[in-house]
Amino acid sequence: MKISFGTSVSLPANKLHDDFLDVVVTADVDPPDVGGRFFPPSDPAPEILRVEVDPLADTSGTSYERLDDVTDLIGEKEMLDLEDQAVREFNEQAIQAADDMTDADRDREDDTEYWKEREEYEKAR
Repeated sequence: MKISFGTSVSLPANKLHDDFLDVVVTADVDPPDVGGRFFPPSDPAPEILRVEVDPLADTSGTSYERLDDVTDLIGEKEMLDLEDQAVREFNEQAIQAADDMTDADRDREDDTEYWKEREEYEKAR
């Protein structure tokens, strides 16, 4: 599942200091696997696809321009932090999607499950 979110990161500027800029992160997060008989469950697996300077960021006094792709300039620790944040965003979106499901949708799912189970029962007889 592809997600995008905004955050702030430290980007290299010169030997004395780094620039702290707002960025937009695009990540691909594979959903968690529930596991099975011979393999354990897994957590969501994030992959950072692109990190670019926010189009609304204040870039004055920096060596960066809006919409610059800065993915290769992110340090390893910050990349891991971005991956953790991508998983949090993924989980929040999953929770929001579940909350958006209406009672009618839930009832329809329950009815469908009932009829599937009944059909399987009739076949087994």
